[in-house]
Amino acid sequence: GQRYIFDPRSLYIHEHLGAGNLEGSQICFKYWKWVEKRIVFRAEKTVCVSKGMSDYYKALSPERLLKTSIIPCFCEQANRPDSACVSKIKESLGYNSQDLVIAYYGSFNTGWNNLEMYLEFFDKIKNYPFKMLIISQDAESLKRAALKNYENITVVNGDTFTDKGAASLLDVADYGLVILKK
Repeated sequence: GQRYIFDPRSLYIHEHLGAGNLEGSQICFKYWKWVEKRIVFRAEKTVCVSKGMSDYYKALSPERLLKTSIIPCFCEQANRPDSACVSKIKESLGYNSQDLVIAYYGSFNTGWNNLEMYLEFFDKIKNYPFKMLIISQDAESLKRAALKNYENITVVNGDTFTDKGAASLLDVADYGLVILKK
C-alpha cells in the first residue's frame, strides 16, 4: 500500500468538538473518530502540534505505540534575551522600554479563527494602558482591516519584521494572549 504521513491539524476532531461544531454524542463525531483512527493506524507517522496531541494519538492504541512527530504551534523561551536587543526591537515597534506588551501569535484570517469574531474584544481593550502586539502571517490584510484604527495595537509579520523572525518579537512580550471564541 501507499505510505504516508498524517497531518491532522486542520481536521483534529477534538478542535471541532471544542469549537462547538460537533457534539460528542453525535453520530457524525463518532464516525470521524472511527475514520481518524483508521487513518492514524495506517500512517507512517502522525504530525502533532503538542505533547498532549501526541499523547492522544499514542493512546489510541498503547500496545501499538503509534509514531508521532511534534511540530509545535507555540514557542518556549529558553534564555532571557539581552535587554539591549529587546529595547531595540521595542523601539522599532514604536514602544518605550517601559511599555507593557501583550502578544498574540497566530492567524486571524477568514478561516476558523477570523478577526470578525474578536472585534468586540479589541474594542474593549483599545483604551487600556498596554500595547497589543499581533504577530501574524495575515499581517498585511489585518493592517488594512479594522485593526488599523487601534492606537495600542501593532500588527507585524514575524517572518519579515526581523532577521530572527517571530521569536525575537516574542522576546519583547511581557504576556501572551490566547484568544478563542466561546
